[in-house]
Amino acid sequence: MAEVRVATDPAGRAAVWRTLGPGGHRGRLYVTDAAPGDVRVTVTVETGGPDDPRLRAALDHALGTLHRRYRS
Repeated sequence: MAEVRVATDPAGRAAVWRTLGPGGHRGRLYVTDAAPGDVRVTVTVETGGPDDPRLRAALDHALGTLHRRYRS
């Protein structure tokens, strides 16, 4: 499994990550205010390798977690 480095802001509204090793996955996530009571989550993912089902599964999990967190 690749090592992942993650940096977040103190408010938990932004994160930047990258994997070390082959593939070179990296990305950014920002949570911003939208309409009253709503938030907008913007995710950018860059990869240097072929489509990776594990990356897709990890992103699905992360986005599902965010959805549950900010819906409540």
